[in-house]
Amino acid sequence: FIWRFHFHPAVRVELDSEGSKAIATRDNEVLELAIVGRPPGGGEGLRMTVEKGWFSPSYGCKEEISVLTARLESELPVTLKWRISRL
Repeated sequence: FIWRFHFHPAVRVELDSEGSKAIATRDNEVLELAIVGRPPGGGEGLRMTVEKGWFSPSYGCKEEISVLTARLESELPVTLKWRISRL
């Protein structure tokens, strides 16, 4: 499974030291993105990375953005919940 969260160009995204949560910052606003509970198999197969992506504000223009990508290798069925909260 792959989840991708695309952020505005002004938002800086970093992973915490364990790589299990993402912190998104813009000016004085801070959001935390985390999985609620444990993924199937205890989360061993879950990998989160911050990758480069693109945002197009208008035709012919593109700006680099941060994309939070989470990958999980698991057998079916899978139930996973994300929590997005202000810090």
